[in-house]
Amino acid sequence: MHERLLHPALLPHILQAIRSAVFPGNVLGPARQAPSQAETLEIKRETLYFATQDTALMQADIESTLDLFADAYLNKNLIVAALELLVVRLFPETAETAES
Repeated sequence: MHERLLHPALLPHILQAIRSAVFPGNVLGPARQAPSQAETLEIKRETLYFATQDTALMQADIESTLDLFADAYLNKNLIVAALELLVVRLFPETAETAES
């Protein structure tokens, strides 16, 4: 069934373009397992590059930045923007143009 649904010869050109944009190389990525609560805190606390040596300040900065992604409204807007970008990449004629 997988071969039948995703066989390039059986897909219309539009679906071929979408498939190649979403699945580069025609390969599905491996399933991602969500981190546990402890792993999430460890990821938030990991410091790689900052302009200060104050680890408390670094951790507070990371946590405040990552807390933005806990907002459902912002997540919805992020998904809409990503879909809009995908559509514009697939159909450049749909991009808004500035009028002089």
